Amino acid sequence: IGNLIITNNIMHLSGTNTTGVDLLNEGGLFIDHVNDSTITLGTINISENVILGGQYGIGFMGSFNDLSNVQVTTGDLLFNNNTLAGQSEAGIVCLPYSGLGWHGTTHGVFGKTLAQGNSIMIGNPNAIGIVMVYGSMYTSGFFNYTGTAHAQTGDMLVQNNSIMSNGGGIFLWMDSVGGNNETQGLYGHAIVSTGNFILNHNVIEADNYPGIILAVEIVTTIIH
Repeated sequence: IGNLIITNNIMHLSGTNTTGVDLLNEGGLFIDHVNDSTITLGTINISENVILGGQYGIGFMGSFNDLSNVQVTTGDLLFNNNTLAGQSEAGIVCLPYSGLGWHGTTHGVFGKTLAQGNSIMIGNPNAIGIVMVYGSMYTSGFFNYTGTAHAQTGDMLVQNNSIMSNGGGIFLWMDSVGGNNETQGLYGHAIVSTGNFILNHNVIEADNYPGIILAVEIVTTIIH
């Protein structure tokens, strides 16, 4: 699959449940139940758009589930230089590429996730400027791996954003990297490796919640 480029659009959203660029609620990128194959995805670039109103400005989720003896490679996720204003829940919600139920020799290398240079202005006291999530309640995480399955995520860079929010600024939530509970984890010689998480050079004005919120609960169950 080649590149997906969504740039230089202007959107006015009147509905309270709408999303400007929706690969989350009504869409998403899911590849499931693949055996003995190679999967390659290009770059997804959602940048330089103006999105006014709606529930979310930009929403993305990608997942590769139930793979056996598959090689996965993806390009970067780019959410850069967008102007987002008036969203009721969040400017950007991203559930980066993840994978559940990898078996055999399945090996995945995911690109970087970048949210850089965005201007976000939201007035709802319960809204967040940028949300990044690896969480099992959204079927996004890394667990139930057997054999020599190995997932390697790229770096996450949230940088140089300007966020004015009556709610919170940036929220990073991780709770399903390496395991979901005591029975769904990493089996045998399976490995999950993450890149770096870099949140810097952002200008944040937040009111109801902190400027940067980290909710990290790594549940790792290793069963030999």
